[in-house]
Amino acid sequence: MDRKRAEDAVPLALSPRVMATALEFTRAKFTARQIALPVFALAAAGLLRQSADSLPLTIWTCANLLCAVTWFLLDHLVLKPSAPGLHPLRKILVFALFLLISAGAWASIAPIAWVPGDRDNNYLLLMMLTGEISVMVFTLSPILFLTAAGALPSLVLMICVPLLKGMNHGAEMVTLSVVYVAVLGSVATIMRFKSLESIRLREERADLVEDLTARNSQAERERDEARGVNQSTARLVIQIAHDLRTPLNAIMGFSEIIRDEMLGPLGQSPYRRLGTDIYNSGIELLSSIDHLQQVLKLESGQIELAPERLRLELAFARAIRAAGPQAEARQVTLKAHAPPTLPRLWADEKILASLLDHLVGHAIQRCWEGGVVSMSAGLASNGGLAIRVLSSEPIGGVSGSAALSSAATVSDGPALWRQIAQGFAELHGGTLTVEDRDNGGELLQIEFPPERTISAEGDHAGGAAA
Repeated sequence: MDRKRAEDAVPLALSPRVMATALEFTRAKFTARQIALPVFALAAAGLLRQSADSLPLTIWTCANLLCAVTWFLLDHLVLKPSAPGLHPLRKILVFALFLLISAGAWASIAPIAWVPGDRDNNYLLLMMLTGEISVMVFTLSPILFLTAAGALPSLVLMICVPLLKGMNHGAEMVTLSVVYVAVLGSVATIMRFKSLESIRLREERADLVEDLTARNSQAERERDEARGVNQSTARLVIQIAHDLRTPLNAIMGFSEIIRDEMLGPLGQSPYRRLGTDIYNSGIELLSSIDHLQQVLKLESGQIELAPERLRLELAFARAIRAAGPQAEARQVTLKAHAPPTLPRLWADEKILASLLDHLVGHAIQRCWEGGVVSMSAGLASNGGLAIRVLSSEPIGGVSGSAALSSAATVSDGPALWRQIAQGFAELHGGTLTVEDRDNGGELLQIEFPPERTISAEGDHAGGAAA
């Protein structure tokens, strides 16, 4: 694009790129003329052999055939884009010189075969000359310099031969020829403008495609570099988290010894409370490290599924047992309902267990003391399975603003829970939705796609599971 901007300072017709493209466009059309030239030369010689001598006609035919052969050599060695050495302007000059020779060879038929008084013969010659001018105009119109060079020999002989050889109404024929050439000149000018505009649009499109390709390549490189940096960062943080576990486990072990007075009585109750606080803080820090590791593994794609047929009622029972101590400390009642007749879930058992732990743990944190957290499973609207976790206020207990105030005092737990739960759901093609209820409760719902559903008999209800 920078090269194009630099060329915008020069006229369109003088731009090297436009000249090169116009020359390539003209070469292709002129090659078609040179392919047909031997046929026309032989046909014209056959029509004129009765009025002209055989030797001049033979020389004229051979000259045109030689021009055709010369063109293909010149085009292959000098004018084609891959040919080294010449600037586009110099190639145009070489092309113009050849056109003068080639067009002159064709137009030389006029003085050779002109027969004064033979109207049919002479009109045939004039048609050959005017046809040559027309072909040159339509073939070389993108470059006026070439058009003039190619049409000049036929134009000169078209005007001069009738006057020099003698012809009835010669002046009128010359006038008609001048008008014809003027019309063709106007057409050539218009065609040149249109051709250059088309070439310009073609070059701009090529520039845009080239620029877009370069930008896409750069974006892909930057994306790969960013992905590599993210993976390196994730590996580093995971390693750091792993290294933190050793001293953290030691801190928790020592605080447990202090809390439980394993080595004898401390003598002062504040020390016991201090040991309890240290232990609880260690548990919370360990949980945060676990959450951080899970998030980083999700983002770096390090988690792979090992799916199997799972019964949700058994997964719920395990989640209730795991969340029991936390619920007891919060005085929260846990309930679970998953009909045994439900289809099986095609999922990774460990990831599903961790997903349920995050959902239930968050629900307990958001629930009021003495409230209820209920888990349920059923069919979703999309034909797959849905898991719902609902936190609600205690029956007959605190309600209204008092309940909201009580819930607001509870920590929402690690802020990474939602990102982890959503990542685990998306690994199975599912979605996580969080809905606040009017009474201050919250509904967490995971919907799995139909292809994750397996009938109790073992057949996939929604298609082959991934």
